[in-house]
Amino acid sequence: YANGTTVNLGGSEIVSSGGVASGTIINKGGTETVNNGGVDSGSTVSTGGTEIVNSGGVAINTYNAGYSNTGNAASAGSIQINNGGKELVNINGTVSYVTVNSGGVEQIASGGTVNYSIINNGGVEQIASGGIDYSTTINSGGSQVISKGGTANYSVVYSGGLETVASGGIDYLPVNSGGTENVLSGGKLVVNNGLTGISLNGGAILDLQNVIATKGSVNTTNQLLLTNGSTVVETLGLVGDNSNFGFSFKTDGAGGTLVTTTVIPPALSALTYNAATGQLSLTGTHLTSLASNYNLTSFTLKGDGNTSYTLTSGSSITGTPSNTAATIQLSAADQLAINGLLNKNGVQANDGVTTYNLSATANWDNGASAITTLAVTVNHFTAPSINGVAYNAATGVFTVTGANLDNHGSANGIALPNLTLSGGSGTYTFSATNDSVSNLSATGFSLALSAADKASVNSFITDNGTAPTSGAAYNLVATANWDSDSGAKITTQPVTVSGLQTVLTSVTYNAGTGVLTLSGHNLTTSAADYVASGLTLTGDGNTRYTLSSGSVVTGTPASNGSGVSLQLSATDQLAINGLLNNAGTLANDGTTTYNLSATSGWDVGAGAVSTQAVTVSNVTAPSINGVAYNAATGVF
Repeated sequence: YANGTTVNLGGSEIVSSGGVASGTIINKGGTETVNNGGVDSGSTVSTGGTEIVNSGGVAINTYNAGYSNTGNAASAGSIQINNGGKELVNINGTVSYVTVNSGGVEQIASGGTVNYSIINNGGVEQIASGGIDYSTTINSGGSQVISKGGTANYSVVYSGGLETVASGGIDYLPVNSGGTENVLSGGKLVVNNGLTGISLNGGAILDLQNVIATKGSVNTTNQLLLTNGSTVVETLGLVGDNSNFGFSFKTDGAGGTLVTTTVIPPALSALTYNAATGQLSLTGTHLTSLASNYNLTSFTLKGDGNTSYTLTSGSSITGTPSNTAATIQLSAADQLAINGLLNKNGVQANDGVTTYNLSATANWDNGASAITTLAVTVNHFTAPSINGVAYNAATGVFTVTGANLDNHGSANGIALPNLTLSGGSGTYTFSATNDSVSNLSATGFSLALSAADKASVNSFITDNGTAPTSGAAYNLVATANWDSDSGAKITTQPVTVSGLQTVLTSVTYNAGTGVLTLSGHNLTTSAADYVASGLTLTGDGNTRYTLSSGSVVTGTPASNGSGVSLQLSATDQLAINGLLNNAGTLANDGTTTYNLSATSGWDVGAGAVSTQAVTVSNVTAPSINGVAYNAATGVF
């Protein structure tokens, strides 16, 4: 029998003998089958939907855009709502044994009743105002939402399942088997027998049936202990963060107690900063115990020079916060800034006028109000220092190493006009306008000179190492607060120079020993850096000879880069002694002046030498002291 049914173009309804369909609407692409003994009244099957009502099954006022199988009311799993499917149980509608699978939705509207539903992973059951649900099973990944005016009874929430009781919704006597009962503000959970897995929100209501309680507190194992006097009358297991909750009590009018959760905003009472570790310790009341609740970019610290700095997201909560304390570990970047502002132990900055303080925007901790100002106490501060300076004359870059350096908030942290370099008879005071600081960390920075300032410095930087060719050693001095805040005065800080071009000033050759001695500036101190085959000598008859690799450095090059000696091989001596054949600077031919030339790289990094005078000593003219002749061979 089909009574009052509307089948639109493309829809299909099949009612078998003994089946009844009344007031149904089948839209295009929808299919309904009512088998013998099945009853469907007032249902709508939309495009793509399929509804099958089997013997003993009753579907009343359902809306199906997916697949719904309403079977025997006594058989569990009779109705299947699959991905994209939706079943709406309206006024006077009753559906039993519904299984809601992933992507499916079961809605219980005003006047509708659902019994023994199973909500699987990805499925949702929504109980709206006036809807009633009995004995639903919520499996892992399944979700049940009880809205205002909706009622659930005896729900079973398994591990991974979630039941949410919204404002005005009520859940009577649920059974929790490892899932979560999320009670929102205004939602009511009617409980007894030590329910666990409760997630509270501010304004959540717990109705303790047949229990009189006057006080509640959360213990260290996250249990809500409800007491009457000194007697514990109910213990409820909580999940989530409950450290900033308070509880109010009144009778429920039926021999039980209504417990309402109230949120007590977190508040700070003291702040301490350890400059050595970069840890900011917060002390207060009702702080939340979840690190994720803290928004560290809400915090701004003020210090030296009345300068402010806001923490970045690189800083993080370290350890587990309690309701009275939390610790922030500042990132390296934040420490670099903060250590320049909180730059003296105690409560006042090194400038002598600024009192340290912290401010914060609202919700720096979950539910916390904004902080206008709160004093900060600093300990374990160590003033910055410099322990090494190196200068590369080729690039014009100083490399400075030290300890406890900082950048004074957003500034570069180094007051360049406070630094002066000296050496020989020259001095140079750095320029904040022309010179620049980079790569600043707690242990060092780089300082690059402008082209003009590099030329000025290099005019008195005449030798690599720690001192010029003459005059005072290289030295850096600094006035107090050279780092823009608390750096102590520096009177002596040696500077090591590198990068100056190798310069030859004289060459001598001892014809008696075959030793060639080179003197100059900035020669390397490693024998392996010299290439003998890069050297060419010119002598008698304007003849040139290039040394072979058989000639080698003898002894150790001068440690100050002033000279090196090469021992010529026997082959090279045989040649050179014929060219450098007269003591002094002029060859025996009377016209050739001795000189040395070199290709680039004859010393590591050294440039080519076009000509350098050579002075010869210990020349002994060749002589013959015996002659023999073999008449048989014709050999003298």
